[in-house]
Amino acid sequence: AKKRRNRVADYAVYLVVRLLVAAVQMMPPRWAYTLADALAWLLYALVKGRRRVALENVRAAFPELASD
Repeated sequence: AKKRRNRVADYAVYLVVRLLVAAVQMMPPRWAYTLADALAWLLYALVKGRRRVALENVRAAFPELASD
């Protein structure tokens, strides 16, 4: 059976993401890069289960960056 989507929740998530994107677009580039670095570090630290898969994907996409 197909799970029904909650349209109100989907729209709320869309609005939050759209507001965040708009806020980042208004920032000076240096601030946006700093924010991106902080978010990347946070996700790397918190989402350990996906880290291995992400690193394997980067190695496959950019084999010249491998530090063997």
